[in-house]
Amino acid sequence: MCTKKTSSDVYQIVTDHIIRQLEQGIIPWKRPWRSLGTPRNFLTKKPYRGINLLLLGMNEYATPDYLTYKQAQQLGGHIKKGAKSQIVVFWQMRYYVAGNPDETAKSWKNLTQQQTPPQGSKIVPLLRYYRVFNLEDTEGIDYTVPEMPEPTQDLSIDELAQAMLPVQSLTGLTIVSGGNRACYSPPQDTIYMPSIHHFHSTSAYVDTLYHELSHSTGHQNRLARIGITEAVNNRSERYAKEELIAELGSCFLMHHYGYGRKELLDNSVAYLQSWLGRLRNDKKLIVEAAAGAQKAVDYILDQVEEQPAVVPT
Repeated sequence: MCTKKTSSDVYQIVTDHIIRQLEQGIIPWKRPWRSLGTPRNFLTKKPYRGINLLLLGMNEYATPDYLTYKQAQQLGGHIKKGAKSQIVVFWQMRYYVAGNPDETAKSWKNLTQQQTPPQGSKIVPLLRYYRVFNLEDTEGIDYTVPEMPEPTQDLSIDELAQAMLPVQSLTGLTIVSGGNRACYSPPQDTIYMPSIHHFHSTSAYVDTLYHELSHSTGHQNRLARIGITEAVNNRSERYAKEELIAELGSCFLMHHYGYGRKELLDNSVAYLQSWLGRLRNDKKLIVEAAAGAQKAVDYILDQVEEQPAVVPT
């Protein structure tokens, strides 16, 4: 059952959850996910996306499967006593007919996909959340928790070649190897990368490359994201949001391809504190950045075609 709170409340709940992780020295979007698959609903088999992928991916369960309380009952099972639920957020469309004396500011009505709103109505998307339980916290449901395979410590030549497919798929994008910096230049539509031999591991190289690739989706000829199409100050909130989109985009892509991730970031106090400050000042930042990252990854994967892969040098 959906918990009825305002969008503002839900933004704060999600942000507070992320902040608690950061305060414990954990960077949620850099934390390795379990290799058993993307978090998903066990009954519908539908994978979670965007901020939900991030929220559920932080958990330490062996199985990626989740159920609501009612879904567990529907399958003939129940939730274990004392089990802790996890939140999942979603958008709910509502409408209000302005100027209608029979409607008041408190009488917003839900709008389903099958409904057509009344003429002259105002439609507003509201963020909502509900609670789910990992399958390990249920009883009476026919399910065997699989054994956790050993994590992949680095990428093989074949995996590295596969990792390059998304990069090669974006029309117009150029990759320049060499030098001592990794960045994306919107005017040249070019990613500049140090040689792969300069990285501690091939997975670290791919992680960095995917970060820049996520930036490139904001180009005017792709998703036209304002953090890329317009010049931004590197101390601005717009810049911070674009960086977080790229960070999460890289994380989502690495997880999509099933690549094992080592600790790819120095958990410095300064870095943690910089994100803590930004998240405390803008409760919508993490939710909106995750949505932007998911859109970037969807765009990239939509362009990927089977083609000979080229191993980077």
